[in-house]
Amino acid sequence: MSTLVNQPAAPALVGARPGGGESPTGGTGNQKGASGDWVARGPVVTDLAYFDFSSYPVGKHLVAPHVHPHFQLVVILKGSAQLLRRGHRAMEAGVGEGYIIPPLAWHGFRFTGPYRQGSFHFHLAPHFWRGLELEVRKVHFSPLVGRVVAQAGADWNAARPLAAPGAIAALTWCVLEILKSSGRAGCGSASSIDPLRQQLWSLMAQVEEAPGAEWSVPQMAQTCYLSPDYFSRRFHEITGTAPHQFVLQARMRLAVVELLSHPDLPIKRLARRAGYAGVHAFTRAFSEAFGMGPAAYRRFSTEKAVRSRLKKHRI
Repeated sequence: MSTLVNQPAAPALVGARPGGGESPTGGTGNQKGASGDWVARGPVVTDLAYFDFSSYPVGKHLVAPHVHPHFQLVVILKGSAQLLRRGHRAMEAGVGEGYIIPPLAWHGFRFTGPYRQGSFHFHLAPHFWRGLELEVRKVHFSPLVGRVVAQAGADWNAARPLAAPGAIAALTWCVLEILKSSGRAGCGSASSIDPLRQQLWSLMAQVEEAPGAEWSVPQMAQTCYLSPDYFSRRFHEITGTAPHQFVLQARMRLAVVELLSHPDLPIKRLARRAGYAGVHAFTRAFSEAFGMGPAAYRRFSTEKAVRSRLKKHRI
């Protein structure tokens, strides 16, 4: 048996949670950095957009290549899977392993059932991005993490009280394990991060808060008291992406959330919110990022959500 799981570029139910409504923000107030000291930094996970705890029967299954505007963490609890990427060999992982996928990274999955996974779609606090390396990679977890994710998934699917905070807690635990095992900078105390990185995390957080603002490279460089050329070079070295590309990604993340959260919002107004003067430029950027225009994306995602709800309630 072969099952093709067609997905839109991002989950149709952005902000979904048991019982409906918007997913809360959450996380831990104190995190242990790579240097071993504790520092108050607010939440690790700033928003859980979607949590998919699923089991698949015997047979071959394929999740079609797609892209979404947030991080994804897959924890494999039974069986094994292959992560598929354009221009790369398949990346195989089994029980106790998984994948961390950064925003706007094209990917798909292939696995043979029986298979079980917990898949988190989330936004991460900017000062932890570098700790996850902003690239697709395989990660490892302790056996206890697998049990925590399995319990959180069971609570989520049953819509039990406190299921959403429990899912966020399980996700935060996973992220902290990855950060501690990687031992990379970007998640330690303020004293363990050089001043430029501190400035960049602050700047990136501002861009995330208002991606539709006019963020030129010279303007961003000025906030860090650097020349545009040096700023661009160091930004790429530290984050793995160019400044203008990061702004584009932030705008696309905003566009998807706005597109699906406000189904009656005209594309023209959405383009302005995302920082584009006209619909044509916005549509071109959106199509390059997600493989279809904003109107088609909204229609496809809405139809998929309706089909999913009808199937769930057997209407």
